[in-house]
Amino acid sequence: MPRGGSPERGPVRGSSHRPEKRSGAQGGAPQSQVGCVGRGLPLRILYAATSSFAVPALEALVRHGVRPVSVLTRPASRAGRGQRTHPSAVQIAAQALGLPVLVPQGVNERQVLEAVDALATDLLVVASYGQILKAPLLALPRLGCINLHASLLPVWRGAAPVAHTLLAGDPVTGVTLMQMDEGLDTGPILACLRTPVAWGDDRGRLTQRLAQMAAELLVAHLHDIEAGCLKPVPQDDRLASRAPALKKAQGCLDWQRPAREVARRVRAFSPRPGAFTFTGSRRLLVRRVRLQAPGWAPPEGPPGTLGSLSPQHGVPVRCGEGTGLFLVQVQPEGRGAMTAAAALHGRRLLPGQVLGAAGPG
Repeated sequence: MPRGGSPERGPVRGSSHRPEKRSGAQGGAPQSQVGCVGRGLPLRILYAATSSFAVPALEALVRHGVRPVSVLTRPASRAGRGQRTHPSAVQIAAQALGLPVLVPQGVNERQVLEAVDALATDLLVVASYGQILKAPLLALPRLGCINLHASLLPVWRGAAPVAHTLLAGDPVTGVTLMQMDEGLDTGPILACLRTPVAWGDDRGRLTQRLAQMAAELLVAHLHDIEAGCLKPVPQDDRLASRAPALKKAQGCLDWQRPAREVARRVRAFSPRPGAFTFTGSRRLLVRRVRLQAPGWAPPEGPPGTLGSLSPQHGVPVRCGEGTGLFLVQVQPEGRGAMTAAAALHGRRLLPGQVLGAAGPG
């Protein structure tokens, strides 16, 4: 998931989806099982998370009567033109729910271990925390540590699984509930949920849907985890792929590539950090695109050439291999988001113009 700015340093402070069996090319995760009975006592859960992906699962725990003994999250980050500090989405949600919050600079620091040990935690639940947990912390909870990950592991291990799912054009994705080890998303799989990737999904929409699925998956299996009813299935490392965090520069669109690849990049970088190109020396964010209609010919000229407005589709642009797509929503430098048609009418885009030709200068 994207990270913003530099963290503020400081000391520790106080659905419609059904669980499915994983099989075949995705690494053979177990059939999700429901109905095991726990010991009947409230689980003492420590919830460690940072990004908005983890908020629905936290809210679902509280809604089902399981209030974490504390929430562990990363420090406020600096973002925006003024570089103001912003608490994490999970910290905001936890405080709204009246939950105690720990905000260490490093999750493996000695004072964190002491605080977690003092909480007598049964289970540590991790979701999009943003740091790797080491063995001393993983060993503290009575029932161990589990992680909610936004892909069907072992596919797309790492910080940006949703973006890499979209970049690759994967037709199906999902969420995985796994036991944690010291590796990066390498622990045994406990359960998963699948969902098809729709053409209209961008990084924001797909992340929201997976977040709701993760909440459902966690709540459905809390008693099973406590009772030991889920059989951990080791991941097949031969099927693993990596999903490192994306850099803003990777959002630059290469119009030499086929239209489908260009469209995937737009979706993977939307809404943030944003895919972009250049009109002369000025940056143009490309917010939304549409593939060419059947029988439609792209504009004449080199890749990146703009055509005349199509009222039904948007502003056409030629891509590589004789393909093309339509710009639907863009954001000129120093302006707000607008339809591509409005940009054309305002002469911020011109028929015959070649996007990305000059670059920054």
